[in-house]
Amino acid sequence: MKSQDMQVYEILEELDSCTTKQRKVDLIRTKYSNHSPLQYILRWNFDDSIKSLLPEGEPPFDKEKKDGDSPQALWSYLKMFPNFVDSAQGRQLPELKRENLFIEMLDALDLEEALAVIAAKDGNLGEKYDITLDVVNAAYPEIGLVSEPIPEPTPKEQKEDLLSQAKALKEQVKELNSLAKELTEKAKAITE
Repeated sequence: MKSQDMQVYEILEELDSCTTKQRKVDLIRTKYSNHSPLQYILRWNFDDSIKSLLPEGEPPFDKEKKDGDSPQALWSYLKMFPNFVDSAQGRQLPELKRENLFIEMLDALDLEEALAVIAAKDGNLGEKYDITLDVVNAAYPEIGLVSEPIPEPTPKEQKEDLLSQAKALKEQVKELNSLAKELTEKAKAITE
């Protein structure tokens, strides 16, 4: 799957598996530097100058997956974000219309993606995922949020990060070996 096709919650889950802040920053810079939905969600969560015009908490939206409907990507809704925050566009929209647009967007998204958007709206993304302001600043310096620079990882953190990466790779190898064995057995079972 291409990085542009990843949903924000999938990226945040991938970042959760990184054991050091520097590894998170490196992953964002190398793989997700141009992922606009991720940047929108992170700014909404961490930028104090962005004020949400939506009520705090989870709105009533449809959490059930509908048959045949595949969830929309957040990319499709980026133009709607100014309606949800204190902006010229947002202030022109009646409150009820704004809230209905937000609920319609949540209904169209994957449930986990919708929950990540709600967490960002309320500034609670750091409670759901292991993401911090200093990681966002280091990964996206062009956003211009203010925080302290990330200190270099200690040797212990570097060791833990490398061991974690090695463990993940070993798990992938096990899965691939199992799949290869299964395919080989299927191939042997085919008679010519």
